[in-house]
Amino acid sequence: MQRKKIRSIVTGMTFAAALSAAGPAFAFGEVAHQAIAAMSAKLVSEQTLQFAFTVLRVRPPEVALRRVQLWADRNPTAEIVKWKATPLPASGGYDKARDCPDGACPAEKIAELRKVAMDKDATADARSDALAFMMHMVADVHMPKWIAPDAQPQKGVWVKIGDKTKLMHMFWDDEFADAFGPDPLTVMDQLGVRLKPEQEKGWAAGTPQEWQNETILATREFLAKLNLTNPDLGKTEANPIVLSAAQLQDVQNFYGQQIQKSGVRLGWLLDQSAK
Repeated sequence: MQRKKIRSIVTGMTFAAALSAAGPAFAFGEVAHQAIAAMSAKLVSEQTLQFAFTVLRVRPPEVALRRVQLWADRNPTAEIVKWKATPLPASGGYDKARDCPDGACPAEKIAELRKVAMDKDATADARSDALAFMMHMVADVHMPKWIAPDAQPQKGVWVKIGDKTKLMHMFWDDEFADAFGPDPLTVMDQLGVRLKPEQEKGWAAGTPQEWQNETILATREFLAKLNLTNPDLGKTEANPIVLSAAQLQDVQNFYGQQIQKSGVRLGWLLDQSAK
């Protein structure tokens, strides 16, 4: 893939400039993405950290991984929005022919971007762009944000927790990290302690398509458990789905596990790319 093909999906800002540019805060979305990158940095080899520095050109590489994880959200374009906005299918698991026929979604783009990041004949800018987007997409295939009735697939259902009523994706982005800490490193430390060796070993495998399929199936099962699939509820702010304290704990546990899986698999994929 040539440089101009990568650059067709961003705003034209150079990678180094994007890292240093001031951007708006994206609340929990940013915390989660950075926690995933921080966890992956703890799990990868020294060889992989050197690979990250070589490609990303930012020191120290552990910090670089956290900072670049936000780049895709801070440099949105119509094409990137299309990649990320993969709604939950009405039935079944991930089906490329149905869910991503043009290949423009995280599960399909990860391999393409990884190939560019590993290509020593590609330009330095092309490699750094590709690795930054690849890292972000690994997190995206694990995040069931687009939880919604057919009428509003990009907005989600209305949910009430305590005295707050918001769209589900707003809770997902901004609220559910509170159980794990106020910043990425604290979230990473809390979830890292909970990560069992057998989980790390079992999750460090597979393909992006398999990860997306797993997320879809787990999300649907989780939504049914919380009654978030009730077609008569959640369509309007005035008629939200009410979650109890016990259900909120279930949400936070599910959310935390998705962060753990993302961190483990991102680290594993980076290790594979650095070999």
